[in-house]
Amino acid sequence: MKQVRIGNAQVNFDSLVIEGDAGRYSVEPKVLEVLEALINNQGEVVSREHLIDNVWGIGFGGDERLSRAISLLRKALGDRRGDHRHIETISKRGYRLIASIDDVNNNLGPGHLPTHEAPPLSIAVLPFVNLNADPDQEHLADGMTEELLNALAKLPGLQVTGRTSSFAFKGENRDIREVAKALNVAHVIEGSLRCDQDKLRITAQLVKAEDGFQLWSESYDENLEDIFDLQERIAHSILTELSRFIEIDVPSSVVQNLTHNPKAYAAFVQGRELYHKRNGQQTLPTAISHLENAVELDPEFADAWAALAMAHFVLPEYSKTSQWEQHMAASRRALDKVEQLDSSNSLAKLTKAYIFEHDLRFDEAAMISEQALEEHPGDSETEVHFAFTLMAIGLHKQAEKLIRNTMPQNPLSPIYPVLLGGIMRALGDIERAIGYYQKAFNLGHGASGIAVATLKMQTDKSEQSVDFIKKYFGGLDAMDQATFASPITRHLVFGAYFRKKRGYRWIVKKMLESRLKDPVRQATATSVAGFLLVDDPKLWMKNVLEKPNPYVAYTLSRIWDPIEECANVRQHQDFPEFAAQIGLVKAWQTYGWPPLVQPNPGTDGSNLQFRVIG
Repeated sequence: MKQVRIGNAQVNFDSLVIEGDAGRYSVEPKVLEVLEALINNQGEVVSREHLIDNVWGIGFGGDERLSRAISLLRKALGDRRGDHRHIETISKRGYRLIASIDDVNNNLGPGHLPTHEAPPLSIAVLPFVNLNADPDQEHLADGMTEELLNALAKLPGLQVTGRTSSFAFKGENRDIREVAKALNVAHVIEGSLRCDQDKLRITAQLVKAEDGFQLWSESYDENLEDIFDLQERIAHSILTELSRFIEIDVPSSVVQNLTHNPKAYAAFVQGRELYHKRNGQQTLPTAISHLENAVELDPEFADAWAALAMAHFVLPEYSKTSQWEQHMAASRRALDKVEQLDSSNSLAKLTKAYIFEHDLRFDEAAMISEQALEEHPGDSETEVHFAFTLMAIGLHKQAEKLIRNTMPQNPLSPIYPVLLGGIMRALGDIERAIGYYQKAFNLGHGASGIAVATLKMQTDKSEQSVDFIKKYFGGLDAMDQATFASPITRHLVFGAYFRKKRGYRWIVKKMLESRLKDPVRQATATSVAGFLLVDDPKLWMKNVLEKPNPYVAYTLSRIWDPIEECANVRQHQDFPEFAAQIGLVKAWQTYGWPPLVQPNPGTDGSNLQFRVIG
């Protein structure tokens, strides 16, 4: 570890210096070893015993040395007495690094997750480098990367790093061994692409991560219209070479020919890339424009229809629009089309599960997700969504067990810390929940910033909640930034949500009621959660029933938190009828009853024959 930025402070481990707003400090090696241990477990509590044992390896005198080291670090990083914004003390447990981290090891990027020894049957496809002078050709390089990644991911037994983690290194010129260590893989594929009119030149190589040795390299010159044949040849060559070193079966064909129209494919890749990014007022509208172009050029392009259906569906969570109902209708039309073309399409099944939840049919949503996983084992998007559905149902331990399957192949994806944060929050482990959400926020998941703030409020740190939103406002999702954009609204929301002032809560509740009644204003996860935070369970249920948001499963998962506002929803007299109406009872009968809700003795819970325990 050479240099790292923690908050606004630069830490140089070679020169033993911390420099930032508090000034320039020379720091002892042992003090920096304490900091390194906290960095390696960023967002998580590190016990005093662990730090003392690993840094000093002594018993007597260790407590005093650690306390002094923490004090020196706080001073150098800029923490003030009683206002710890970098290193937080967790009473009777230890310490936690809560500030953002950038450039750890000068190559891993922000918020990396700790890794373990890479399994031999593991590989990552890094984003191919665009060698064209025209940056508009970037989508071809990204498309080549993603199709190879998808093709390799279909092979049973081969652990392929997910797209989000692989693309975290896009545009980075890093040592391949360090990248492989961060992604926890034994092999890496990298390459480049150059396009000259309708001619493609692609170079690809397979690298052994342990020593950076190049196992295989090849260059290809083909017509653009033959891109899928080219992807097939590259994938087949890579697998053939891998089979010389590891036990793997090489199928005769691995790459799916998505379309016969090169222009439709180019439009699809551009739209798919923007769909993956999502955040931003114009990101998804532009994605939809590209995808509509793709299906216009090739009406039989199933994957483009599937991406179009999902882009329309999630748009209201990321882009302010008065046409949110039209987007929902367009999503359904696109889904109908893709089901006619390819009934087994995994993204279409995922969209269908989302739509079932939006229609408040949670039992059917769970079943379609489970069916999709049986047909596409290891599909991380489907697995993650099924986990969210299980959390909405109240089965958090089942959700945690489920996501452990694909977590190793997605070490830099923020969605796994988001899930684990939600699970820990529901289980009452607030400190670990904050750690996971902080990690997700550092990995670019803007909505997790709101989760960190609300959880700090639960630990009686309301002013830290407000300070966090103010300090990291630019890292929030575009829709959340829009919510907090007005100084007046921000003042009211801070008072209602975080400081829990009765008058402020009344005003914000009236604002939320107005939004609920306005057919032009779309529902979002943040707006629906507002009724929870102002402690109005009846209006919260009314919002879910009358104006569900696209991520309604996440919205529903909040009611299982062990706080008063959520307990008031579960214990409300309307909750049993509400639970039956949205399919929760049928889901409980199929997947199991949550700890906080149980059927009456001698019944299966039908006809509202169940009781809420807490």
